[in-house]
Amino acid sequence: MQAITFAVLRHLGQAHALRVALAQKKPVPAADALLMAALGLLCAQNADHPPPGAVYADHVIVSQAVDAIKRQPHLVAQSSFINACLRRFLRERTQLMASLRGNLEAQFNHPLWWVRQLQKDWPDHWQALLQGNRRSAPLTLRIFEQKCSLAGMESALTCY
Repeated sequence: MQAITFAVLRHLGQAHALRVALAQKKPVPAADALLMAALGLLCAQNADHPPPGAVYADHVIVSQAVDAIKRQPHLVAQSSFINACLRRFLRERTQLMASLRGNLEAQFNHPLWWVRQLQKDWPDHWQALLQGNRRSAPLTLRIFEQKCSLAGMESALTCY
C-alpha cells in the first residue's frame, strides 16, 4: 500500500492535469480522489523508472478503481464516470500526455505554487530540487542488536 501511495503522490501533478483534461466537471471529492489516484498510478507505470511494488496492468488499475467506487453505496453512480475517464485516458494516452507539455505542475508533479516559490528562491537549482524530490528514498536496514546480530541478519538475507 505504501509503494502504491508513494507512486501516486510522485505523479499527482500529472494526475491532476489529466483529470482536468478528462472531466468537464470536477467529480465529488471521494470520486475525484479515486480518479486521481488511478491516473497517478497509470502515469507512474509509464514513467522512465516505474516504482517497485506498484506496477500493475492498466486494465487491472481500471477494474480495481471501478470496483472500489462501486463498494461505496453513495458513490455507485460515479462508477461509469470513473470507468469512462480511465478508459479514455488509456485510448488517448499519447495525445493527453503530450498536451501536458509546458504545464509545470504536471511536468514536476508538485503544486504550481511550490514550483513558483522554488523558482523564486532557487533560480539556478529549482529544477534539480524538484526532480530530486521525486526520487525514491534509499532503503536503509537497521539491526536491533538486542534481537538479532549482524551475522544473523546477513544469513537471513542471503537465503533470498
